[in-house]
Amino acid sequence: MVKQLCTLLTAALCVLPHEFHVSITQIAHNDSSGQLELAVKVFTDDLEAAIQPKGTEPLRLGTEREDSRSKTLIGAYINRNLRVKVDGVPVVLTFLGKESEADAIWCYFESAPLGKFSRLEVTNTVLLDLFDDQVNITHFKHLGKTKAGMTNRDRHTHAFQ
Repeated sequence: MVKQLCTLLTAALCVLPHEFHVSITQIAHNDSSGQLELAVKVFTDDLEAAIQPKGTEPLRLGTEREDSRSKTLIGAYINRNLRVKVDGVPVVLTFLGKESEADAIWCYFESAPLGKFSRLEVTNTVLLDLFDDQVNITHFKHLGKTKAGMTNRDRHTHAFQ
C-alpha cells in the first residue's frame, strides 16, 4: 500500500500543478564505494520560501540571477531537516550541489564510506514547518532492492530494514 501511494505521489510531483506539497528523496547505497548517495527533489518556490532569509532580496533559485548564498543556504537547510542513521549511528551528509528541473530543484549529497549495515533510519522534516499537507517520500536502494517510505507532519521518521 505504501509503495503504491509513494508511486502515485511521485507521479504527482512530475505532472500536477503545484497545489500539492511533496518532496522526493532517493537514497542509494553504492556497493563499490560504500557511500550513501542522496538526491532530494523539492519544488523551487517551496525551497526558496524555506531558506529565504527574512527581510532580504529574493534568492531567485534556478535562474541566471540566483543569489550567491543559495548553495550554502540549501545545504544547511537540507542537512538540518534530513537526517540519516545507519544501525543507529548518525551519518554526516556532504552537500555536493544542485540542478534545476522545470519547477523543481534536485539537491545532491553523499556520505563517507560506510561498512555493511542492516538498518537505515531517515528523519525527513523538509518543509513540514511551512505546509500542513507536506509529504516527503523516500526511495532507498540497497543490495539490489528498492523500498519506499513516507514522512509527514505526524510521522517524521521512517526506518528501512
